[in-house]
Amino acid sequence: MANVKQLVQGDILFVRLDIPHYTGKSTEIKRLETNVVAEGEKTGHKHILWGGFLYNSSSWGTCAFVGNEGGTVTHDEHHTLNLSPGEYRIVRQKHYNYEAEYKREVAERVVED
Repeated sequence: MANVKQLVQGDILFVRLDIPHYTGKSTEIKRLETNVVAEGEKTGHKHILWGGFLYNSSSWGTCAFVGNEGGTVTHDEHHTLNLSPGEYRIVRQKHYNYEAEYKREVAERVVED
């Protein structure tokens, strides 16, 4: 697999960290006791990391550490995502509806005036 910087599975973005962050000794980092990256709000389907583990970092939030053999992320409704060895910041992407937000802001202004 090429040295890819970002990978996406559904609404989950994996951003490769260039500088190794996890040492197992830092008090800023806490290893999580689950391999569930995220769970669907409506369906309950889970993004699950295999071949690594998750940790919380005070600098980056939730991150994934993938071992030397590489890892995968599975989900019932998406293709399997292959991750190269390394560390990844995990970002849950949100869909933003600009039109609906604009209409809400306009409606609030009208009510306030």
